Amino acid sequence: LQKCLDFLTTATSFFLAYAIKIDYLPPAYRGLLSGPDYAALLGLILAIWYFSFWIHGVYAPDHIQPFGRILWKYLKAISLGMLTLLMILYVFKIEDISRLLIRLFFIIDLVLVFLSQGIIRLIQRQYRSQGYNTRNVLIMGCDHSADALIDAIAKESWAGYKVIGCLAKNQTHSS
Repeated sequence: LQKCLDFLTTATSFFLAYAIKIDYLPPAYRGLLSGPDYAALLGLILAIWYFSFWIHGVYAPDHIQPFGRILWKYLKAISLGMLTLLMILYVFKIEDISRLLIRLFFIIDLVLVFLSQGIIRLIQRQYRSQGYNTRNVLIMGCDHSADALIDAIAKESWAGYKVIGCLAKNQTHSS
């Protein structure tokens, strides 16, 4: 689902950059050449982004990642993708593609991906606060530090952890 959302966001970013370049820039910068196949360019971008996201571990199965780390991974992945795209355009001497369109796409893609990640994080926090999408935690030991840990986990219900109990050698303590 996350991959689909990222590809949809990237494609939307490209279409917005395309529309802005054609219709909304000052007349001196408006318009595109009719020669390049921009649909093929979008396909190339999606392929590059897929590998770039994979390389940077954007879809790593970490349950809880700090939001800043998620954004950093996306920033690195999108930047690497952009550098790869520009390198491919240079190596194959594809000069008809608007560099301004590419820059607009880069900025719009970063903004939309960051916004979508922020919205996803808010939705996850809401669900986890209601007890959905949680992971069970079993604490080893039943001393004061275990009680402090249980209290800390309970205060951060948005993180999605649920204490199911404590294990001790000669006694049991359940929360």
